[in-house]
Amino acid sequence: MLVDTHCHFEDERFEADREQAIEDNLKELAFVVNVCADPQNLETVAELSREYDKIYACLGVHPHFALRVMPDEVVALIKGALRQAQGDSNKIVGIGECGLDYYWQNQDLEGRTEYEAREAQAELFKAQIKLALEQNLPLVVHTRDEQAGYDAYQDVLRIFEEENVKKATIHSFSGDLRIARQFVERGFYLGISGILTFDPKRSSASPDSGKTNPLVEVVREIPLENLLLETDAPYLTPVPFRGKRNEPKFTKFIAKKIAEIKGVSVGKVLEATENNARNLFDIN
Repeated sequence: MLVDTHCHFEDERFEADREQAIEDNLKELAFVVNVCADPQNLETVAELSREYDKIYACLGVHPHFALRVMPDEVVALIKGALRQAQGDSNKIVGIGECGLDYYWQNQDLEGRTEYEAREAQAELFKAQIKLALEQNLPLVVHTRDEQAGYDAYQDVLRIFEEENVKKATIHSFSGDLRIARQFVERGFYLGISGILTFDPKRSSASPDSGKTNPLVEVVREIPLENLLLETDAPYLTPVPFRGKRNEPKFTKFIAKKIAEIKGVSVGKVLEATENNARNLFDIN
């Protein structure tokens, strides 16, 4: 069946019809993983996982907040949400989204240098990694580079090595095949989002402005056993619904594109990616 390993039902774009949107989407999916990015939404994300059987949660803070929060404060907030969910501990299945974002870092430096911003992101990331290891939970890792660069991916790999990370998915992977192989060789998953369906000539989501979407080569060459389906809903809406609010059920269009690229059935893609998600997040 369809699964979505990364969505944001807590997002304000679902505010007007959240309950109906959740019910409509869950009819088509085995389960979804709702991922927290904003520290103010930790309790909401945990609560949605308690309210709906098919919704699981990951708790974390996006690197965008690194200059506005202290790592120890973030860890305390996440631990508090974990304690509140203790009776439903199997519904909290990961830590994230956390990581490194070098694309947006210079938009809001708040008087800091680029180096200081990257250091702050790394410290926030490492604090959440330590929590994930302590809780024996996988990481959902946000990694985005400056245009035409892969520094963030290389820094994530370095930090993984330093912290001995074993379980993680790279959310909405947009690197090239060389980078993809470095993650896969270490046993990590790649989250494939609607970016796979984009025309690179019209999209700024990929660092490659060349003739083809670099994700096509990644999906063609990387085994299904290393891929996860995700939407990042309400963002990154796949073709043919570009410009509209993204929803978890739209993973079917990503699955169809993967099947087309690999020359396999959609059913095979769905079976493999569901098994991968259950394995990573320990969902029975």
